[in-house]
Amino acid sequence: MAERKAYYDEYGERDYGSEMVEWLSDKPQDVWADVAPNLNWDSAEPVLQWMVEQERCDLAIASWIFWATDITSVVKDSRYSEWRSSAAGKIAVTILNNMRRGFYRSRKLRFREPYRGDLLRAVARWQAVPDGLKRKHSDLALPTLLLGPFKGRGPLPLPQWRAQHNPNVWDLFMGLGTSIGARPRWSNLFNIYLLSDWRLVLGASAVLTALMIAFDQLTRM
Repeated sequence: MAERKAYYDEYGERDYGSEMVEWLSDKPQDVWADVAPNLNWDSAEPVLQWMVEQERCDLAIASWIFWATDITSVVKDSRYSEWRSSAAGKIAVTILNNMRRGFYRSRKLRFREPYRGDLLRAVARWQAVPDGLKRKHSDLALPTLLLGPFKGRGPLPLPQWRAQHNPNVWDLFMGLGTSIGARPRWSNLFNIYLLSDWRLVLGASAVLTALMIAFDQLTRM
């Protein structure tokens, strides 16, 4: 598996946000849906901003990120105007503007639990906000698609693209303030198999990989 380029900021510190963006740039939406709920907003807001700027971002992912900005509490507490210029506010506004431009046409996914439940509860909290509060801001006429339901399939990222199996991906999450269990070891035979290119030329590897993916998904349900 090819190593990704390491990025550094002006102070010589690793720029894990830029590295995560580059890593995600050629990954399918299943991987984005696996990554988004685990990102730490304190350090990964630039990554989330980049994700929602991409037209190919799946509706479920954009919706998850939108509701994670906690817009409901902001409106109820009358903090919307100042919040709008914050990093989270800019992400929410980007999503709203892009939806009105016809972005997020991919609608193939829905989140697995517990994230699906979190998303639906966030929508329910918004629906309970008095209409009078919502009407104070003209851009809070939310597109109905943001309210669900989200009826796609659960994401199916290949195990080699998950932090639980790939030390490089685990390092990206850790650099962005999220620890996903213990760092997987390269010496683990399961990970060596998943991350090695030679498996692709073996006739039986496709079947074995499929079984591994099925087992990985069953353990997450």
